[in-house]
Amino acid sequence: MSEASSADHHHREGDSSAAAAAAAAETRASKLAAGLHRALEDAAAAETREYAVILKKKQFKQVESRYIVKLRGNKNDAGGGNGGGGGGNGNGLTPPQVLSEGCRFALAATMGTMARMCGLGVGTDLADDLCTLGTHTLLSDLLRRPGCQPDLRIATRGCHALGNMLDVCGAGAARLERQAEFAAANVPVALANTLQFFPADVECAISALRLCSLLCRGSKAAAKACRRVGIVGHVQAILVLHAERGARTKQL
Repeated sequence: MSEASSADHHHREGDSSAAAAAAAAETRASKLAAGLHRALEDAAAAETREYAVILKKKQFKQVESRYIVKLRGNKNDAGGGNGGGGGGNGNGLTPPQVLSEGCRFALAATMGTMARMCGLGVGTDLADDLCTLGTHTLLSDLLRRPGCQPDLRIATRGCHALGNMLDVCGAGAARLERQAEFAAANVPVALANTLQFFPADVECAISALRLCSLLCRGSKAAAKACRRVGIVGHVQAILVLHAERGARTKQL
């Protein structure tokens, strides 16, 4: 009886130690990464819902505009009037419809928090956990969404977060692996969009150029992917634009 009870006691100790090891595997960095990723997913879901409403309103206005032009053409018996009205709507010359301030703030604030947290003592582990969760893919997707592209804060904070996730992993094989992951997640396309849309803003340009440097440093494949989407031309245009500006732009 005593031997059996002793064996049972050791078995319970083994189970408790295994449970403790499993609990210890969830570190501060992993808990923080999971929370930040969920927050970004919630903000991205809100963006999807809001932009779907924007698209429906835009489609309704286009249909309404074509209908009004057709009525005017029929009333005046002016066949050429239809072509002029359609051309004005098709070029998208009106200012882009943007998301609500709350949705844009949530996206930019979450991205900015990620960027700052990667600079803390748990930054390396946090960046690893974020990449494991696919946060870099979600960030790249958000930067390429038409609903987020008109917002300067989202572009700046997104590039800052992606840059810090690359910066903390150091050099060597780990950096090359992460650069390949970023290239596969279409980060070069998101970066090209940012450089093209916001060349005049100093903070955004610095954040985007820093990400470009970190993404291409030591990786021929990533550099090739960036050249393929026209980033070289965008960088040259930014340098020319800021060449005659104040001392604040010397970082560029």
